[in-house]
Formats: sequence, structure tokens, C-alpha cells
Amino acid sequence: MPDEPPEQTHARQAPSPLPEGTKDEAQPNTSVVVSGLLAARCSVVLDLLEAVAGDALGTTPANVTVPGVPASISARGLQVLESWAGLQPAPPPPDEAAGAAPAPVAPFPGYTGEALLAFLLASGCGDPVIAAEAAQAAAFLGCGSFLRLGLELQLLRYALADEDQLGQGLQLSRAAQERVLTQEALELLPSVRPAGAQPAAGGGNAALQARRLPLEDFEAVTAGLCGSDWLRELEPRPEVVRSVLCGLDFQPEVTADREEGDRMSDGKEQYLALPLPLAVLRDYEVIRLQLQATAHDQGWSSYPDDHNTTNNSWTWGELALLLANAGPDVVLPARPDGYGRAYTNLHAVKEWQEHSVQLGPDAAIVQDLNRLGEGLEGAGPEGAAVWLQFLIAGIFPGWTHFINRASLSVVLRAR
Repeated sequence: MPDEPPEQTHARQAPSPLPEGTKDEAQPNTSVVVSGLLAARCSVVLDLLEAVAGDALGTTPANVTVPGVPASISARGLQVLESWAGLQPAPPPPDEAAGAAPAPVAPFPGYTGEALLAFLLASGCGDPVIAAEAAQAAAFLGCGSFLRLGLELQLLRYALADEDQLGQGLQLSRAAQERVLTQEALELLPSVRPAGAQPAAGGGNAALQARRLPLEDFEAVTAGLCGSDWLRELEPRPEVVRSVLCGLDFQPEVTADREEGDRMSDGKEQYLALPLPLAVLRDYEVIRLQLQATAHDQGWSSYPDDHNTTNNSWTWGELALLLANAGPDVVLPARPDGYGRAYTNLHAVKEWQEHSVQLGPDAAIVQDLNRLGEGLEGAGPEGAAVWLQFLIAGIFPGWTHFINRASLSVVLRAR
């Protein structure tokens, strides 16, 4: 497992060239007036107000004059930001005892996807020119919540792009970057879709295709996007890019497989195991766990009425978790009875059987992995991991579990 890409920060730079239709950057800087509602969501404006006040800011004025605004910042971009600020709940009041200024609110707090979609349609942010103007203004003023929205819009274009529209360094072709996002496409945004809703299947050009890829490849895509030129002004951070991509139906997974004959009688043994580093469980939650196996029993018994059923069948497969190198502070829930049988071979059937098991968020083993990850603050010692074990079992004289292949897959979603 490669190391997690380092957190990337970007020094504030001069705005990058915008698509045709924006102002000439060579014009002199000017002053603009923004509402107090927008100012309260812009870190640069808040810093300016505190510097002018010479002390901690108690309240934000109704209107704020911002000097030194480049002429390339368009009035249309500022108007979109004003609409964005008006959409969000008011920031919490300052702590009067401490005299602290209200902090910029977190991205997308407490409103519905329907309200966000209505804003996007009314403001024209599906048009890349308009969205770029607003993002340029947001980058200058320090409006991080809108930059997050702009990042979602651009990553949606990336997710909708065909393979031939992707260049080196995860650059989008010009046609893909200039794609106007229709209402159908905007409804695919993670912040617009209801929690837990799946992307639309079909639906023409705006349909998202599920992209399952190895976790190492997903991390490489995340790092590449964070370092790409076409996203730089949106100040992408790895944890945000991961979250948005997973919301756009990218499915990172870790897998293990084995193709080798084995048998087990009168006990249990591990046939296959998959390591899940604690660093992975900290950054990702498990949404699906899959087991596939090809197996059968000894093919005979003295109970003909049970043949070809799972009644009184004493060969089966099961899953277990094992902590390794995690330290004394990391523990798994106690489950004396384990997680039960994952599958049972047909009674006295010698033909190979294909077992396919899929466990989702309601499964106890998935919940235990996610609870463990929620409580982690670091990656733990080197080599710290939870091993997902696949065990084959056979008990009582004469019962034998035969197996010739198995695979494990854990599908993840960024926290």
C-alpha cells in the first residue's frame, strides 16, 4: 500500500486565465462592495476587517468594501457568490466572551439538495465560463465553501468524460472542460443527490458509470487531480477529492485471491486473508464486502433425505477478523460466536459449487470494521492492520471441505 499522498497547499496566486468572455486582467485593480453575508464566508475579507479594526472582530458590517480587487474578477462572478452566500444559513454568532469573529461556515451546511440544485440552475453555474468567474472571485476572497462546490462541478466533468477526453496528468480535453452541465447532469452531484441515493443508470450523456478500481490506483488518481493545472485555483485537498469522487460512484477496493486445491476435516483453517491497514480504515469506510469460493463436501453421507440440501451439512466457509501490530489501544468488538457461516456446501454433493456472498453496511463484520476506523486518530504502528480471514471448516468424522479457489473484495468509500 503506497503512502497517502501528502496534503497539498497552494500559495495564493494571480488568477489564471479564464475562458473567453471575462475581463481583461491588464486593467487596474479596483475596490468592490460585498455584502456582510458574503464577507462572513470569506477568510480573506474577515482577515482584512480584523486588520482594519485592529482587534478581534465582534460583528460583520452590512456591507464591506474590499480594495485591490483585480479587474479580472467579474461582476457576474461576484453576483454568483452573493447568491451562494444568501443560500446558506447565517454563521453562528460570535463568542462575546472571547470576542471571536464568526468563522466561515463549513461547505454545504444544513440545506437540501433541491435548494442547491435551484441555485445552480438560477446562477448558471452549469456553464463553465460562469462557474470559472465565480471560482476566481471565490479564490481571491477566500470563499472556501464555494471553491468546494466548484471542485464538485469540475470533478463531475471528469467523471462524465470519455476515455479519449482524458490526457496525460489527468488533464481533461478542452471539449470536456467546456462541457455545459445540464440539469440532468447537475442532479448527479454528490451534494445534490439525497444521502445514500445511487447515480442514475442510463439517461444518455449524463449517466455516470460505476468505476471500480484498486485502492492504489484510486489514490494515484486523487494525487494526480490534486496536482493538476486545471484544478489548481480550486485548491483541491486529497480528502475532499476522495470524498467527491466516491460520491460520483468511483469505488476503490482492495482484493485478494487464491487458486489452489485444499481440504479441511474436523476443524477450521485459513484459506485466504486480506490485510486492511489501519490507515485505510481511518480514511475509508467499508460499504461492501464480497466473498467468492468454489467448493464442495466429500460427496456422500448416510442421510439420503438430506442429500443436495444444506440440512445437516457440516462443511462451510466463514469470515473472521484478526488484529495485527495494532497496539493495546486498538481493539475489535468481542464476538465469541464469530460472524456465523458465510456459506454452506450442499450435503453429499461432490460437484463443485460456486458460492457468492455479498455483505453490506448492515452486516456485523462490516459494522465492526467501520466502528474500528471511526475511532482511529492515526495510522498506528508500522504494519498495523486488520486481517480479513476466510476460513474453511469441516467437522464430525467423514466430513471434508474441498476447495480450489476463493477471492475476497472490500469496496470502500472515503469518509
